Amino acid sequence: FKRLYEHWNKLIELQMETEEEESGGAAKEKEPFIHPLDDIEALRQEVSFDVSTLKPCTPLTKIKNVLLTGVTGFVGRVQVRILLELEHLPDLKVHCIVRADDEAHAMKRIEAACREAKVWAPWMAERIVPVPG
Repeated sequence: FKRLYEHWNKLIELQMETEEEESGGAAKEKEPFIHPLDDIEALRQEVSFDVSTLKPCTPLTKIKNVLLTGVTGFVGRVQVRILLELEHLPDLKVHCIVRADDEAHAMKRIEAACREAKVWAPWMAERIVPVPG
């Protein structure tokens, strides 16, 4: 997030230059861009519950289950492998929501996506919990 904050104005300049080039030099009037920190402040003002009532975070070493969506997508297929390789979470189960008819079909889709990305290993199957949806 810090990197985005530091480079925000440069990103906006690049976007405006690109849009100007694409439109043949005619600059368009646009709504001002919202800076990420301004957006966070707006979200904080809209929080409608007492954050002091939240439970503390679970220590990382005690996490046993993770829900992962998008596992057959570009990022998800690599993310599942990264999660399963975390040394401090050797018993982690990754529950993966997948568009499928049943659990077997869901697991086949997960395996196929991971094989396509060249990140599949047979040991992964015992720690993935397919959730057809």
